[in-house]
Amino acid sequence: MRDLLARLREIAAGIVEHYQSDLEHDERLLSDNPDTEFVWIPYRSGTRIVFLTPHWREYGFTVHEHFTRHPSDFQGVVPYLGDPKRGEVKAITFEQMLRLFREAKEPVYEVHEPDFRVRYESAQAAAVALEQAPPGSRLVEAHSKRVLAQA
Repeated sequence: MRDLLARLREIAAGIVEHYQSDLEHDERLLSDNPDTEFVWIPYRSGTRIVFLTPHWREYGFTVHEHFTRHPSDFQGVVPYLGDPKRGEVKAITFEQMLRLFREAKEPVYEVHEPDFRVRYESAQAAAVALEQAPPGSRLVEAHSKRVLAQA
């Protein structure tokens, strides 16, 4: 992981002029997700990182739109695909980036009640179920098992 982080800093050195703290944020996220592939975009005003997991899927589409809606504002910006398991970072196109986000699975949410759990296809449906669930119930993103909310 150390070599991967060094490579990201090396790439960013010639690009990122503002919000250098984004790199520290990226490093924390990478240390929390050490085996997860990601798309990373360094640009003049910082960086964006999006993990290739269901939980990050919608954010990935938002990031893609941000950088491609006004191409003249982000001329020369290049996304990178990072693979922490291999310690690799390689340049990709915005079209490849979009394909990766499309290939990511849709997120699935679960409401864990004391005696059972129920799966939901949308965060909104799961949140409504959590509001009606008994105390101690949790809303969990099924892929990562991350607790998003608690009753």
